[in-house]
Amino acid sequence: MLLGKNNFNYLVINYEKFNISGTYFDYDRNKDFININYKSLVDLEGIHLKTPLIRMINSIKLIDENHINKKYVLEVPIDDNLIFSKIFSNFDSRVADYLKLNPKFENNRYIKNIKYSYYKNKYKYKTVKLKINSNNCLFYYNNKKYEGDILDLNLEKMSVKCYISSHGLWKFEQNYGMTWRCLKLYFYDIQDNQEDNQDNQDNIDYYLKRELLYKIENDYSQLFNNFNNNFNKNDSDEEIQGKSPIESNDSSESNDEIDNKCESSDSTRKNLSHCIPNFELDIDF
Repeated sequence: MLLGKNNFNYLVINYEKFNISGTYFDYDRNKDFININYKSLVDLEGIHLKTPLIRMINSIKLIDENHINKKYVLEVPIDDNLIFSKIFSNFDSRVADYLKLNPKFENNRYIKNIKYSYYKNKYKYKTVKLKINSNNCLFYYNNKKYEGDILDLNLEKMSVKCYISSHGLWKFEQNYGMTWRCLKLYFYDIQDNQEDNQDNQDNIDYYLKRELLYKIENDYSQLFNNFNNNFNKNDSDEEIQGKSPIESNDSSESNDEIDNKCESSDSTRKNLSHCIPNFELDIDF
């Protein structure tokens, strides 16, 4: 039995506990869709993760303002947390290997999770893009439910924490790729956030001092044209994510596995009290 996709509640995996070796693929010929599931103590349909606290750079972008339920995209910087970044580089390696080793996908191209985003046409930085549907995402500001316009928030002086999900690999023409959606989004003012032990400097200065922003020479003011066109087609896992004018040319990091003390074996099944905390039951949905 798979848990997650059709349930009202979700079992959410803390990013620190996620083990890429627990993922497996299930190809659906009828939909031409590749499901990605997760097996630990139980089978979970799709991937549901809780992110670390992340300092933001760019503001949320409104993609579809004409729809009853507004749609947005959030560019999440990943280089400031090695464990979190490794999840997506491992996914990129694992998916690419899966497609390469299956003859039925030999003519397909994989669109990587990790891309470059741009700040004021001066810097680029590695991100994962999240889709936000206002009807399917809960917003919180300094731990209180937020009912205002998320576009009014100045993310350059905030950290965010997200609950995100992906159910597998969509296909668009000859491309396969993953779509990540935001289910919960917490905004925190830097100075008010007890979890952030860093100083209260603006996020741009924070990333510049850590050399996580890379200076560029060209003007990419039309960054999201391609993304805007594709985002509005159909809000399904099969639809294509947007692509930056420049995709990362970095090769994926090696598919190192994060140690998982709760592998599915007779010995670990006897110690469920230790393994269960890998998951959190999210009851707000």
